[in-house]
Amino acid sequence: LRGQRVWNGQPGGGFTADLLTTRLTVAASTRLVGHALVQYNSLDKTISSNFRIAYTYRPGSDIFLVFNEERGDGVDLWARGDRAALFKFTWLWRF
Repeated sequence: LRGQRVWNGQPGGGFTADLLTTRLTVAASTRLVGHALVQYNSLDKTISSNFRIAYTYRPGSDIFLVFNEERGDGVDLWARGDRAALFKFTWLWRF
């Protein structure tokens, strides 16, 4: 768990933003790893999350499955925002 406070002073007024971040990595084996990142932004009143599963099926060649979600609209912290699911496949070709 990591917290950060950012203060920005401007001639017309400033703002303060608090960022609270937590990360988790779980390795089921040397070839299968899961990562999670969850972040709260007090300035925008949003929660962002990123979940990634990485599988190395041979050295230099990987499969990634990624889920991203953002919640919060400035009023309701749990209001549904953007969502994305991505699949990435890499192949190392040796010649």
